[in-house]
Amino acid sequence: MEDAGGELLETMRTLMADETFAAVLTASEELTAQIAAWAESMDAQPLYTRVYPYPELDAALSYANAGEALPLSDAARAYLASQLVQALCAQASAQRGAMYLAAASALRVEEWYALPENFEDCVLVYDFGDVAFAVALRQETVADTEAVRAEGCVCAPEIREALLLLTAPALAEMTSERPDGAFLEDAGGELLETMRTLMADETFAAVLTASEELTAQIAAWAESMDAQPLYTRVYPYPELDAALSYANAGEALPLSDAARAYLASQLVQALCAQASAQRGAMYLAAASALRVEEWYALPENFEDCVLVYDFGDVAFAVALRQETVAGTEAVRAEGCVCAPEIREILANIAAPQEETQAAEG
Repeated sequence: MEDAGGELLETMRTLMADETFAAVLTASEELTAQIAAWAESMDAQPLYTRVYPYPELDAALSYANAGEALPLSDAARAYLASQLVQALCAQASAQRGAMYLAAASALRVEEWYALPENFEDCVLVYDFGDVAFAVALRQETVADTEAVRAEGCVCAPEIREALLLLTAPALAEMTSERPDGAFLEDAGGELLETMRTLMADETFAAVLTASEELTAQIAAWAESMDAQPLYTRVYPYPELDAALSYANAGEALPLSDAARAYLASQLVQALCAQASAQRGAMYLAAASALRVEEWYALPENFEDCVLVYDFGDVAFAVALRQETVAGTEAVRAEGCVCAPEIREILANIAAPQEETQAAEG
C-alpha cells in the first residue's frame, strides 16, 4: 500500500508541478493558480497519512443522503461501487466551493498492481493541510487475472471525516489489536486536556516563562491545540540504543550506566527537545516549559509506548511507561508539547503500531 500510494502521489506531484499541463487541463487561470498552490503544499511531507477500510456502498449512500437510504438501479449501484471513493472525494471538495471542486476533479491518476497476499480493499489518504490525496485500492478481475486497481485523486481534507464516519467500526477493528487501546485514548486525552487548560491560562504562561515572546508563542499554540488534532498515532516506546544512534548520525554513543539510566527514563522528552530544537531556540524554550504528568493503574497486557497528537505547527507527545512505585506496578504518563518533527524521529526509531497493523490487515 505504501509503495502503490507513494508511486501515485509522486506521479500526481509531477503532473501538478507542470504549469503547462495544468493550463491545458483546466483552460482557466484561476484553476491553474489553485493547482499551483496545491502543488507547493504537496511538495512537502504530508501532515497525516492513514489507511481506511474501503467503505460500504449502502453506508456511503446513506451518509450522502443525511442518513436515509437511496433507492438506486442495479446499473447505478454497480457504477457507484467502482467510483465510490471518487464520489466521496467530490463531495468533500464541494464543501470548499465550486472552484475547489473543479480544480480537484481534474486531478486523477490510476495504476494497476499485482495482487499481494491477504490484500483487502482500502483507501490511503495523505493530508497536506489545505489539500489531500486519496488513493482507492480495490481488487478487480482483468482478463481472468486478479489485480489491484489503484486510483488516486486530489480532494479536500474533509475526505478524512467522511471515511472516518463511514468506516469507524471496521477501522476500530483494524487498529484495536492492542488490548490497552481504550486506556491509551483515555490517558492521552486526559493529559492533553490538562495541557490545553494550562496553556489557555495567560497568567500561567506569563509566570512560567517570564517572557512576552514565549507567552505569545504559547498562546498561539493554545489556539492551534484547541481544535481536533490533524493526526494521532501510537508508536512503540523507542529503544535507547536506537535513539542514541539516531541522535549521533548512526554511530553508537558510549555512556556511563548513570547516564543510560537517566536517558532511558527521559528518552521521549529528550527526543521531543531534539524535535523542537529544529525550529529554533525560542520554540525549544517555550515547548520545554510545557510538561504534565499523571499515574494510572496498570492495564492488562500493557506495553510501553508513545502517543502523538499533531496539530500542524505544534504537537503533544505522551510517553507511557510501566514503572514500579513502592512495590506496585503502574503506568507513568508524561506529556510534553513539542514540534511535529517528533513524528519523523519516532518513525525512524520505532515504526508506528497503527501503520503496522493497517498494513498487516
